[in-house]
Amino acid sequence: MRMIDFDDIKNIFINDLSGYNDAYRQVSPHHPLDLMLGSTQNFNSALLLITKNRPEVIPNSSMINISVGERADGKYSIIFSLLSDKYIDLFCYFCLDMINSSVNCTAENDADFLCNRYLLWKRMLEKTKNTLLSENETKGLIGELFFLKEYLSKKHGIKDSIAYWTGPLKTDQDFITENTWYEIKSTSPGATAIKISSIEQLETYNDGNLVVLFFDKTSIKDNNRLNLNQLVKEIKDEIDDEITEMRFDEIMISSGYVYNDAYNNRNYHFVKANMYNVTKDFPCLRQKNLTSAIGKVTYELTLNRIEEWGVPNGFTGI
Repeated sequence: MRMIDFDDIKNIFINDLSGYNDAYRQVSPHHPLDLMLGSTQNFNSALLLITKNRPEVIPNSSMINISVGERADGKYSIIFSLLSDKYIDLFCYFCLDMINSSVNCTAENDADFLCNRYLLWKRMLEKTKNTLLSENETKGLIGELFFLKEYLSKKHGIKDSIAYWTGPLKTDQDFITENTWYEIKSTSPGATAIKISSIEQLETYNDGNLVVLFFDKTSIKDNNRLNLNQLVKEIKDEIDDEITEMRFDEIMISSGYVYNDAYNNRNYHFVKANMYNVTKDFPCLRQKNLTSAIGKVTYELTLNRIEEWGVPNGFTGI
């Protein structure tokens, strides 16, 4: 069965219900919840849930107003309405996520689920303030998502791979498994060195892996292009449980990402991956070799000087 998509939602708001107020349309006869898209009395685009469960008090956000009311039939209405049409595309994605993420909900937990999902979006919007990541931040996040999707999930499965992903949560390494770790660096093909942003990134008690991914900027016409929106969608399509999806969304929020069409124009082409075993003799700075007077340290590793620690065969070699 076909569920509603972004274009359907935007068409309802922009065309079908344009000029109408207090008018709503069911999102799908196949959806388990009583969800509707429509327009409020003030002509604001809105997502409406009708539920038998009395919701908790829900705070408004800078983009979305929340209205809760008790109906004549004893049920409750929760209306998520857009405050400004300049955010209509983002609101359509919000509605799409609320609809798709709740397809396995029941009438017993519908209000709690959607309110918690909204609060996740609220935190995301407050953190990003509708701004884009920088080009370097974009490429770095693409590198971590690419590694998760193309290597780690094939070895450990998507659920465990997301559980291992800790980089955006400000841990020292990007991925920490039961018996090893991976630090991911994204750079350009012509790079001769990579930046290590702290001593702790490579100084650990356990051996681990330094993964250097090389990406070229490319055009939207490249069939092998990679961009943030695409990778996020592909990974979410592989997730089949609510807890893992919520963790993935939390990590993306921590990274500063929220969907934006502009990311579709930041495309990269994967060139190659270099892997290095970080053992006790790997050339990196260690705290024991520094005086206590030295605080925060950043340094560079020259790639052609660490080749003897390299792992052959790229992803398949580690």
